[in-house]
Amino acid sequence: MQARTQHQGDSPATERYVWIDAIRGLCLVLMTLDHIPDNPLQHLSYEPLGFFTAAYPFIFLSGFVNGRQLARVYTEAGPQAVRRLSWLRARRAYFWHAVTVLATVALVRGFPDRDWQEVFSLYYTHLLSATVASLSSIYLPGLFFILPAYALFFVLTPFVVRQIAKGRTLPVMAAAWAVWGLAQTNFLTPSDTPARFFAGYFNLIAWQAVFFTGLLCGARTRYANPIQVPRWAVRTAFLVAAPLMILRHLRPFLGWEYLRNGGAVNPRTAGWLGLLSFAAVTLLVCAVPADLRLRAADSAIGRALRLLGQNMMPVYIWHVALWTCLVRYNERFIGMPPGKQTIMAITAGSTLFMPALFNARRKRINPQPHSPSRAAEAQ
Repeated sequence: MQARTQHQGDSPATERYVWIDAIRGLCLVLMTLDHIPDNPLQHLSYEPLGFFTAAYPFIFLSGFVNGRQLARVYTEAGPQAVRRLSWLRARRAYFWHAVTVLATVALVRGFPDRDWQEVFSLYYTHLLSATVASLSSIYLPGLFFILPAYALFFVLTPFVVRQIAKGRTLPVMAAAWAVWGLAQTNFLTPSDTPARFFAGYFNLIAWQAVFFTGLLCGARTRYANPIQVPRWAVRTAFLVAAPLMILRHLRPFLGWEYLRNGGAVNPRTAGWLGLLSFAAVTLLVCAVPADLRLRAADSAIGRALRLLGQNMMPVYIWHVALWTCLVRYNERFIGMPPGKQTIMAITAGSTLFMPALFNARRKRINPQPHSPSRAAEAQ
């Protein structure tokens, strides 16, 4: 994981992995296409490389970027600066979660619709208690899971970064993956329907392992030499990734129930087969020569995706709002011809650039000072 660039005028503190920004932007596009009902592009966007969706790299890379930034801050400014930044990020994530909840409640109650009543049922039957429950992160219908999950991850991040800095990586990762193992028994996995208690589609204690493993990898690039992928690992990764990708795309024809609904491929609990597939593809991506990754990130498409990845928070919030609005038109969308569905999906996906451009312009107008903590705060 060495490919990075430093744009003219940037200080080392603002240095970014631009190819990671591009991948994060690609994840946002794929997740948006995944959430547009039954559009033909889902054949390309949903689990294209194996038994994992774009949520896996999205959450993993969020951990990676935070680990790299906050490990630097820990080294240069100390643990108090890490706590301050982590709490700031947690408050920011929760603030936008609260804004999203209140805006959604106002929207679905102001313009009642049958599809909204199905997804956000308690906002119609128990308005006050359901709103409070959503603000408390115990009722998370729709796409409300990610922001409160990030808020909790950020609260825990100072402790994890400190343990990594002190060389206690193994106990921390062992604990994270032990908790993941507990989730595989469906412990704390939410109900399938949001009619009552619904703490989001994903199991929080499963996905924390993905985030904190990413955080470890990011911190590792600050406290030690950049992660190198040996040749034997690349060969092994290819031998794992290729058959799993083929098997995933043969799944509709094989009819194996285990590959459809089994715990190993269940995204709700980050099943082991999905994680194995994701880990193998990640190793292959890391083995791509650094100059090739940079050329891809500096291409026209790469720069567009980087714009989305560098403005992840407003783009993700827009993604949630877009999905919420489209839910109301599910039946009409499904009834469209495939060509029109494709055009509508591309149009919806292209709107992700509106919040990205707005936020990028805002940051140019109000630049942040070049200090370690300020630079990390601006990300």
